[in-house]
Amino acid sequence: MIVEQCYDEAVADVENKISVILSSLQRTNGGPCAELAKKYLEDASRMEQYTVEVADRLPGWIGSEMKLNFAKQRLINLQLIAARCNR
Repeated sequence: MIVEQCYDEAVADVENKISVILSSLQRTNGGPCAELAKKYLEDASRMEQYTVEVADRLPGWIGSEMKLNFAKQRLINLQLIAARCNR
């Protein structure tokens, strides 16, 4: 249970970073960049959902690890969008 809490806290930390970047994009760029970021996050979350549901049924921590890795991947891609839009 403690390990699962650590994963949950790590995912929450990454998701907070995602929220900060998305808010910044909406404030500073608005329009196309913010729309791309929002659409990407929606699509990525939807695609991840089934995979995580299946992984959660497996023994061990694979579901939690996948949640964390997916969140990190979303953060990296959102940082890429933000970097290109802030040029």
